[in-house]
Amino acid sequence: MSTKKDTRRGSGGNVRIGIVSFITLVSVLLLAVLSVLCVTTARATASTASRQADSATGLYEVDAAGQGMLAAIDSQLAQSRSAHESAGVAASRVQLVMPSIQSCALELSGVDDVQINADVKDANISFTIKTTDGRELDAEVAVNDDLTYTVSSWKTSTTQAQTQQNLWGGSGAATGSASN
Repeated sequence: MSTKKDTRRGSGGNVRIGIVSFITLVSVLLLAVLSVLCVTTARATASTASRQADSATGLYEVDAAGQGMLAAIDSQLAQSRSAHESAGVAASRVQLVMPSIQSCALELSGVDDVQINADVKDANISFTIKTTDGRELDAEVAVNDDLTYTVSSWKTSTTQAQTQQNLWGGSGAATGSASN
């Protein structure tokens, strides 16, 4: 009788992984990494879309207030046309009733959180509209001789507060040199 040596080992022995098991393990790990990347990308995209929506909303609020200002100025000029006033007198009348024009502009636009500053020089009306989130509209309107108006300038912009961020808080941050 010949005795064969048993090459099988018990539960504490070597585990042989076949090529199919190895490919499956690598595939599962890759899918896990890709799913984490997908979730991270989706959150970043949602955050960017939200900031873009807020930016567009602020821009539309400023523009709506500006259009309300033009409508209120046109209404005042219409009253001056019916009274057959000159352009200079009409511009002076606009300056006198500017607080009511500003409140009328806010009412027409439906925007609450804006500040309007207006100035009248000769037959030119300039106004600046600012929102609390940093949006700004600078406009200039010229009163024509026939008591209509022409928009000379209409510029929207964004002003942001510059905040300094300390990106490094290590021991070399205050002196500008790194220590070993």
